[in-house]
Amino acid sequence: MTVVKTSVRQNDIDSSMIFPVNIIQRMLLSRSSMSWCENLHCSSPKIVCDDLNRDLESVMNLNKHFPDKIMPLRYEDLSLEPFEMVDQIFDFLGLPASPLIERFLETHTQTTRSGI
Repeated sequence: MTVVKTSVRQNDIDSSMIFPVNIIQRMLLSRSSMSWCENLHCSSPKIVCDDLNRDLESVMNLNKHFPDKIMPLRYEDLSLEPFEMVDQIFDFLGLPASPLIERFLETHTQTTRSGI
């Protein structure tokens, strides 16, 4: 996160960053079955939560100062409102809407653009 903060503040990055914010319980559950996550820094709920909180604070602070460069994205929002969130992501990235993405969301989620 330090590299990101420095690069954004110095305007070294000519791009945008979407920072996914995940539910800690899901993350720890997923990690628990991974052989690469056997040390405390990776598997301890307290350590992981502290790390994520520091990262989230940094992202929110950067987003205040550079809203055109940093977009926090909550997993829950993407899950519950996939069409709206994808619209926001494409808008943030300056990309036009994509019929292929629209179709993917229609066939891979349990919602429609109208919310029904």
